[in-house]
Amino acid sequence: MSGHEGAPSFPRPHQSITCAASPGLAARAGLRQARAKGKGPDMTERERQHPHLHDEDDEGPVELSFPQLVPRLLWIIVITMLISVAQSILFAVAMLQMLIMVVNRGRPNDELGDFGSMVGAWVAKAARYQSAASEQKPWPWTPMGS
Repeated sequence: MSGHEGAPSFPRPHQSITCAASPGLAARAGLRQARAKGKGPDMTERERQHPHLHDEDDEGPVELSFPQLVPRLLWIIVITMLISVAQSILFAVAMLQMLIMVVNRGRPNDELGDFGSMVGAWVAKAARYQSAASEQKPWPWTPMGS
């Protein structure tokens, strides 16, 4: 009996890897194909409840070779650091908003609220790229708000 039985096997550089993080990604791709053919429901329950998760540019699972995954891993590390900066910004916005609300007797600053929402949407888009739910990178690689 060999000591290699049951050991995990890692892909070789020439092998391809399917980058489908969740079964939901494949299901959404199937629904988009059905809708394109005029079949299937207009929107799934999940899409109705979470419209921010729908990404028109996603085309389903993408085949990536092992060397192609290395840049993605590096971008994930960079985006993780940027998310940390975004969390600090959101904390500062929240503290400033609380101060403004104390001074203005409970009225928040609309521009700060909008800015906080924009940063939150960026974090959500970054998390989708990190988890392979989307192939679209967040700002600054794509326009803000897209």
